[in-house]
Amino acid sequence: MVLSFPEDRFELSSVLVADPAASGAGGAVAEAPEQDNAPVAVIGSGPAGVRAAQGLIRYGMPVVLFNAERWQPYNRVKLTPFLAGEVQIGQVYQPVEFPANAGIRVYSGCRIARIDRDAKTVIGLNGRRWRYSQLVIATGSRPHVPNIPGSDLANIFTFRDFDDVEKLVARAVRARDVVIVGGGLLGLEAARGMAAHGASVIVVEHEPNLMAQQQDRQAGAILAGDIERLGIAVRVATRVRRIEGERGVERVILSGGDAMDDETIATDTVIFCTGIRSNIEIARDAGLTVGRGILVNDRMQTIDPDIYAVGECAEHDGHVYGLVSPGLEQASVAAANIAGRPKD
Repeated sequence: MVLSFPEDRFELSSVLVADPAASGAGGAVAEAPEQDNAPVAVIGSGPAGVRAAQGLIRYGMPVVLFNAERWQPYNRVKLTPFLAGEVQIGQVYQPVEFPANAGIRVYSGCRIARIDRDAKTVIGLNGRRWRYSQLVIATGSRPHVPNIPGSDLANIFTFRDFDDVEKLVARAVRARDVVIVGGGLLGLEAARGMAAHGASVIVVEHEPNLMAQQQDRQAGAILAGDIERLGIAVRVATRVRRIEGERGVERVILSGGDAMDDETIATDTVIFCTGIRSNIEIARDAGLTVGRGILVNDRMQTIDPDIYAVGECAEHDGHVYGLVSPGLEQASVAAANIAGRPKD
């Protein structure tokens, strides 16, 4: 079920709450005031969280939205051209739009650390509490770094969010030989971004072809040829056995199946693009049922009927979707059900 709403414009900055106490930056801890009509709380301001907030507001419900990142909401698709130096930071930011006169408060740079289901409150890092009537968890996902010896050395990065890209932009000035671990879409985007700064880049993929979840070997071989014509080397059906170095990464040992066939690649920078894992910890600690994601029913409800989960942190019917479109649909479904207006 997909619900569409008119694109009424309302800038996030006009509802942004700059509150040091909320973000854990110090100051007195404020207890949530007692009120009869507590808002719907949305944890997470990614695409799914924002869509849920937009839907709830459209239904006339008060909302409090928590953005854990220190950045304004942004378009992840533009992180690669930003890394490559093709766009400026202002072009990466994506204004969040709400209907005029929206009943919403947005706390930016505010990470929710705990959910108190009995008191129906969410608690920030420094103990500040906000009451909720219903709660939407849209905490998204984080990069998965496999347990490879040496993966904790200096100059090893992930490529997922704006914090990652900030570090990579700084590193790109000195990076000369880069190994990208993971030949999926993010890996190829990271490879293009680092190559744009003049680095020598090698993509290592353990599957027989690039983007193995999206295409077969023949298509993967064609893609690999296109990537190599861009000056980026490709190794497929190859695993990283270990990463070595003294103060930082100096070489990557690739497994050829037999130790005698191992290949050593000199490198000063490694970027892991090896999938994602749902951010389920806050839900698990609150006693909600989790698997690979937070388990939800067709209404996007968890085992607590007043708590919903949407987006990359949610698991519905055995599936965790790492794509934007299903997350937006889930957010619309959750908003409709919270408002008591479900549709077929």
